[in-house]
Amino acid sequence: MIRDEFLKQQKEKKLSAKELEKIRQMGERPFYTNQISRLSSLKKTVDLSTIIVGIFLAITTATIVAIIILAGEFLSSLIAPVAVISVFWLVILSWYLVIRPILKKKLAKYMVELDRVRKEDLEKQQKIYAKIKK
Repeated sequence: MIRDEFLKQQKEKKLSAKELEKIRQMGERPFYTNQISRLSSLKKTVDLSTIIVGIFLAITTATIVAIIILAGEFLSSLIAPVAVISVFWLVILSWYLVIRPILKKKLAKYMVELDRVRKEDLEKQQKIYAKIKK
């Protein structure tokens, strides 16, 4: 019975088992509020970091390209720096093309759920007030 309710809730809200467990421990409103603030700060921090690293990578890439052009050939001593720079460019591209959109979708989903929880709480409070007012 409990397992069926768990699976039903997991399918309805499209939440992982880990998320559902945290919701049960913390409650819906604190969980969504906590996740929204955590993901927002993570997004801002990593955005700023990737911009700074991207600027330095652009400068380094321009320097290496200038060395290759001035030397007229690809020097064997540039293999390691080119490999490291390539890895950093791949990480930056993966952040902006894969990870960041996933993070934005998750953030939007949590905001929608938080709005739903707030509306439910507001409706409960209005019903209580209406009963008291009578």
